Amino acid sequence: MKRIIKKIGFHDEYGNPQEITLGKFGVKEINQHSAQGEGDKFYYDIIFEDNKGLMIFDPKVVEYEKIDDGSGF
Repeated sequence: MKRIIKKIGFHDEYGNPQEITLGKFGVKEINQHSAQGEGDKFYYDIIFEDNKGLMIFDPKVVEYEKIDDGSGF
């Protein structure tokens, strides 16, 4: 099984709640990156249609959909 991340909720640098949704406001991809070592954190790359990006390090909510990709996982 593959996960398609649909929405991510977080707080901006001022503490304001924010939400980014796949397909809205030019968001073309939301990708999760696993921690790579001790002290490292999961983070999320947000890629926009103009290929600019944003990294989210402390999400509050992540909404996803499972897609059967034939892998059995």
